[in-house]
Amino acid sequence: MNRLLVLLVLAGALALPVAQAAYRCEIEARIIYQDEPCHPGAGAPVLVDPMNPTAEEAERARQRAVRDQEELRRFEKERAEAEKKRQAEERANQHSREHKSNKPSCAELADEAVELEDSARIDPKDSKLKDKAKRALQRYEKTCL
Repeated sequence: MNRLLVLLVLAGALALPVAQAAYRCEIEARIIYQDEPCHPGAGAPVLVDPMNPTAEEAERARQRAVRDQEELRRFEKERAEAEKKRQAEERANQHSREHKSNKPSCAELADEAVELEDSARIDPKDSKLKDKAKRALQRYEKTCL
């Protein structure tokens, strides 16, 4: 049991990130971070400790975080608006497809009217069939002419 505890403590210690200092050097108007001191002529080296940022670095990080949050909100708002627009278009398309599928075409209406008129001519005494043929012809004329 003691061996296991010692082993776990050692494994945990090895897993901890190592906070290493870095040097900030300015070379040819470019800022470079490295783990060794700057070579001569590279300007005054500034020791940067990632675990203890300067007040200026902390403020820049806060400002960058605020900008990133604002940008994220803007992107989320744009995405939500685009999603709403897409859903509205989808609903309109769905409604249009449903409406079109329920509405017979002019050719179908004409076929129905002709078929009913032919049936009414075969049986001239059937007044219901005559009325049905008349309504089919009126529906065709109203829709297609």
